[in-house]
Amino acid sequence: MPSNKQSVSSTGVGLNNVRQRLALAYAKRHTLISYEENNIYYTELQLTLDRHANTPLPDRR
Repeated sequence: MPSNKQSVSSTGVGLNNVRQRLALAYAKRHTLISYEENNIYYTELQLTLDRHANTPLPDRR
């Protein structure tokens, strides 16, 4: 039975591009963490966003 798995090779350019864009758009207001564990890749992004004074907060009732 043939395997459907494909070998994936990456240069990491995409993730580096994301890091550069985040540094430009969210300088000192973001955290990007990525890691691999047991052949599973994880990425976590945290952004600190500015709230405009005229923008009301959503009603969370």
